[in-house]
Amino acid sequence: MVGAQPADYSTVPIVVRPFGEVIRARPEMYFGRCHRADPRLAGAVVDAVVADTLSVPDQEALEVDVVIESDHRFTMTDNCVNEMGKLDAYGLPLNRWALGALLAVSARTWIEIRTTDRHWLQEFAGTTPVEPSREQEPTVRSGTRITCELDRDYFPSTTVLPAAEDLLDARDERVTVMDLRDKRPTRRSSP
Repeated sequence: MVGAQPADYSTVPIVVRPFGEVIRARPEMYFGRCHRADPRLAGAVVDAVVADTLSVPDQEALEVDVVIESDHRFTMTDNCVNEMGKLDAYGLPLNRWALGALLAVSARTWIEIRTTDRHWLQEFAGTTPVEPSREQEPTVRSGTRITCELDRDYFPSTTVLPAAEDLLDARDERVTVMDLRDKRPTRRSSP
């Protein structure tokens, strides 16, 4: 009979793993088909976070700035409009799936959310919040700022973030990349 369960079927062999562990085990499912040993994985992480931001619907005049601060640290700032009713328990935008994947491969991440009337900062060690989110002084600018220190114990020892000109598979005029390792801003434009 099609669809019938075997007589010895049980849930015993099913293992439920935490989200971060699943991502670390199979990064190619989240970061552009780059497996863990692939030296392009660090750049693919940045690409996924930027692409996720660019896919947020109903964002007029969207701008994304990426600053590569060191071989393992970057900051991405956008002007996405974040709505209080569309945030998860950690204060992260529900429509930004890549943030959860980013946390899984990071040693430390700081995510700052600015809405029209609130502004707060959440720090993570991996996928775990370090402390409750901290309210900040309100700002007039909405958006998100993500600073990420990639987990050096996870990535191969030779992995570093790529140069600005080699970053971002999907070229987009709304994205600016600056590599502080060489101090040259790079505006990406559509091919």
